[in-house]
Amino acid sequence: MNSRIQIQIDKLDYLDARVLELNSSHFMDEVTLVYEAEEGNVSIKFNHCYRVIFDHWVGYDKLWASEDWENGKSPYFLQQVKTGQMDYEGVQYHTCKVYMWPATLEIWYKEISIGRIVDAKE
Repeated sequence: MNSRIQIQIDKLDYLDARVLELNSSHFMDEVTLVYEAEEGNVSIKFNHCYRVIFDHWVGYDKLWASEDWENGKSPYFLQQVKTGQMDYEGVQYHTCKVYMWPATLEIWYKEISIGRIVDAKE
């Protein structure tokens, strides 16, 4: 199952893509990552999340980066997305580690949905 998830993510060419959104809801039970792509933005939605770790490099000047946000541009770019599996006390979890300098994201989850965002105007 996990290699299938990795193949699906890799097919949607994420390398150096600008991260547009990183949102969570229901106390991080759902986490959604959206990134920019030429053929249509891509959404990766993690459901039934059990562990969510967002780690930001402390040396990065967020005051400078806020100018990019004001201009509608995220300063985060995807470098690597690695999926795996974790067995914790006899329970299987899917895992995903997202490298988007200057931050990383690690998620343990049960379900995932991946796809292009369809523009309502089309």
